[in-house]
Amino acid sequence: MTNFYSNWYRNGNYGKRVLTVLNDRSPIVEITNAFYPLKYTLYTPLLQSLTNILENVESQYLVMQHSKYSDEEMKNTLKLFELVEKEIIRYNNATFINSSSNNNPNWRKCDNIKIIRRFNAEIRWRIQIVKRERLLRERHFSSFLGNFEDSISPKMIHHILTWLKIKDPEKIELQKIRGKNNKSKEEIISKLNEIGIKMDSSLLCSYIDDNNPMHYLKEWNIKSHKNGKRLKNSEIRKLYKIEFIKREKSYFREPGLVKPTLRDLPLTIENHIMSYLHP
Repeated sequence: MTNFYSNWYRNGNYGKRVLTVLNDRSPIVEITNAFYPLKYTLYTPLLQSLTNILENVESQYLVMQHSKYSDEEMKNTLKLFELVEKEIIRYNNATFINSSSNNNPNWRKCDNIKIIRRFNAEIRWRIQIVKRERLLRERHFSSFLGNFEDSISPKMIHHILTWLKIKDPEKIELQKIRGKNNKSKEEIISKLNEIGIKMDSSLLCSYIDDNNPMHYLKEWNIKSHKNGKRLKNSEIRKLYKIEFIKREKSYFREPGLVKPTLRDLPLTIENHIMSYLHP
């Protein structure tokens, strides 16, 4: 059994601990709209180990804010949430003694857990929205600075993954790649590259042969009608294949040769430009 009074309670904090999520500052606040600090009050009984890890989350969040939500500090913050979850399980299973007659420990525990989860959810939400905004911004720049695969829409990438799984159900490495749960197209492309599947014009040509060509007309600027008449699917597929090959060629880099177009910049210069998008 665990004593009702934690150290900070005996030191004059009167049985409560206030967790604070400070407001963000420019330029992050323009993304999160977190203009005001938020406070989350916990009451005894509490485990000292739980309060310690929550204080670590508070401190780490300040570090993350100071770094303007750098990738490294966001990862460090998310790692702490895993420890919080473990401590919540211990806390939920703990039995407390020395509680006052007007305080129900079990009721307090349930209430505290809800508050802790709201505290965690607020920070997680801010991280998620910042990562999403940066991903969209990088995706926008990559569409004309990056590789051919960067120009393909998330919708088409997810559809191609599903098609690959149906086409090759015996390939275990392929079946393990998850396309649901908001998995980004960049993650899917990376996983496919790891197992030797390249998202190139050849793969897209094979895909469009097996699937409805009407789904991506706008993305690839394909006209399905000519002189007021709808083209046959076979004719539309030929137009797709022309566009696939044409776009892939426009992303091809010739080593040592710089042409006066964005896509022909050397990869080192492109990476330098992309490095300014976020810390």
